[in-house]
Amino acid sequence: MLITTAKDPDALCRRIARAIYLATPSSHLEFRGKRTLASLVSKARKKRFERVCAIYHSRGKPSEIRFLEISMRDWCWMVPHLSITKILHAPAMKGSISQSVGLQIKGTKAKVLRQLLSIKGKPEEAQSSISSSASKITFKLGNKKLLELGVKYEK
Repeated sequence: MLITTAKDPDALCRRIARAIYLATPSSHLEFRGKRTLASLVSKARKKRFERVCAIYHSRGKPSEIRFLEISMRDWCWMVPHLSITKILHAPAMKGSISQSVGLQIKGTKAKVLRQLLSIKGKPEEAQSSISSSASKITFKLGNKKLLELGVKYEK
């Protein structure tokens, strides 16, 4: 999965993107800059990714996490998308932190998140985890909490 931000992201959007990248095995983080969404989709295709995850902001605050499903010919927005209602925990990540090689997704919205993230099966040795409920998502790498968001699942 290619993880990116909207154009001109704030520091909090960058933190969210980095936390999702660290927790999601085999993903690639690339800040959008001035590139179009179509050029990012093209890059994702070249890397053989099935998904693009984009973190958007509104009025200076992170507002949405949206997913694109990519095929060889076109792409489409996936449903649901996640509206960010509150940032509960998003510490600055200093130093070198390695990306996870395994991910476990648990909680009441695990099936939805597994589909959005295109995660199949349960890795034997999960280094990271995502805990999900109808109103909150927590990303962890080992015992370290990377991110906790209040969310709404929007159709």
